[in-house]
Amino acid sequence: MTMQTEKFLDNFWGSEFNSTTGYDHITQKMKQGKQSLTDYIEFVKKRSQIELRYGQELSKLAHSVLGRGEVGTLQGSLEALQKETEEMSKVALQSSKLMTDDIQTVLTEFRDQQRDDRRPYEEAVKKSIRTKKSSYDQMLRCKAVYERACFEADKSSEVLQQNMTQPHKKVDQLKAKMKTCRQAAETADKEYSESVKALESARQNWESDYSLYCQKMDSLEEARVTKLRNSIWNYANICSQALVDTDHRLEEVGVRT
Repeated sequence: MTMQTEKFLDNFWGSEFNSTTGYDHITQKMKQGKQSLTDYIEFVKKRSQIELRYGQELSKLAHSVLGRGEVGTLQGSLEALQKETEEMSKVALQSSKLMTDDIQTVLTEFRDQQRDDRRPYEEAVKKSIRTKKSSYDQMLRCKAVYERACFEADKSSEVLQQNMTQPHKKVDQLKAKMKTCRQAAETADKEYSESVKALESARQNWESDYSLYCQKMDSLEEARVTKLRNSIWNYANICSQALVDTDHRLEEVGVRT
């Protein structure tokens, strides 16, 4: 049975128009993933340093003076102990080098590359979020102006109807005011309509940028999990091989004893 993998694109959409909850959750998840890599790199770095110190100390130990005055097979056993201790030193130093080269260095480069790959998509979404929010606020302002202009136009028309029996000069003034209000309402209607179109364009751009962002973050996260999992296997293999090699060196000592 094939496991169904949840996708960011299918789950992280906010219910409110200007909500950034989904984006915030994904961003936080990516930061946590980066920190997890950093923590693991630091873990391997410390283990590598332990192996390095261990190997160096074993090498010093291997050059200790042993078997003064001994002869025969016992002398051979002590010589074998020194020789194999030096070999065990090399095993530890090799383990340290592999952990540094094959894990620490590789994962550091991988982490930094992921950061560089993620950045342009994050910047694009941030920009489209700002544009969408700005367009939304502009639309609300235009809507308020439009509603006010419509109210004034309706009111001026109503006042004119109520004063049709007034002197011509008064009626002409009211007509001029009504005309001005209607023109203002028409202008406001046009600006409101344009703001709605601009908002829809901003929304579509945001949706496109956010969709690409989700897809890219999915890809990066899948790559991170795979890379980390394989690296742990590699770490385990390095440690396991060191144990096998060390055991072999100890067997050599046993054979000579």
